Amino acid sequence: MGHRSIGGLDSCNRRRELLKVIPFCSQSPTIGGVVSYINWRLPLFECMEPDLLNFIHEDALKLMLDLKGWQYAKNALLLNGLAVVKPDFYPPRHILATGRKGYIYAEGQTRIDYAGQVFVSVEDLFTTHGKEAILNFKNWVFLEEKEWVLTDGQIPFISSFTTLDALPKRTKYRC
Repeated sequence: MGHRSIGGLDSCNRRRELLKVIPFCSQSPTIGGVVSYINWRLPLFECMEPDLLNFIHEDALKLMLDLKGWQYAKNALLLNGLAVVKPDFYPPRHILATGRKGYIYAEGQTRIDYAGQVFVSVEDLFTTHGKEAILNFKNWVFLEEKEWVLTDGQIPFISSFTTLDALPKRTKYRC
């Protein structure tokens, strides 16, 4: 059996290409005026795996939101094709999804203990340790976390959650 070609490269050359860290920063999208510092690629053998709580395929995020009656705002930060669902990666008031009357937005404070230091944002952590720190995400200790907040457009806070497993149905709060 011969080499299998993937994307025009044989498997050996493909592996060599994947071992390089390739920044994806030529035209980083902005969210609320904040440059997206997370839209970059890492070698696939080191990248984050979807865990359905913090990182999920973008199509799966859209499906989860649809199943609960929400419309995806199509502005999630992407890391190797995975949507980052952890609200701590987003600026305050970033809207993840909308409903008929309300929406889901990020709110709160972030404090992360990593490598013996405490950071007040993911961006500060990346500035100090480099974006490769995401490879040690499991070692990040969140002392204080932002939350996804539900509003109906009139009442600023109806409910909140931090992970997709706690995503409420839109109709439960009449949003």
